[in-house]
Amino acid sequence: MTTFAEILCAVSARHGIMPPTRLLTRSKRPRMVRARDEAIWLMRQRPGSTLQGIGEDFGMHHTSVMIAVQRHERRARV
Repeated sequence: MTTFAEILCAVSARHGIMPPTRLLTRSKRPRMVRARDEAIWLMRQRPGSTLQGIGEDFGMHHTSVMIAVQRHERRARV
């Protein structure tokens, strides 16, 4: 199973955002939002993951996690 840290590192490298912990900020810059949404979506794909648990990892409410997952899926369809 992929860890939270591994997902952060992989997504931040893919989007050119260093250090990976910048994904945990509340930045609303489009590049940061896309990267954070992707990391949250990847976390959601892990067996046994919960919106609440992901929210705790990212310092956000579980409904914000749900919206991030939906936003990423909507972008992936286009």
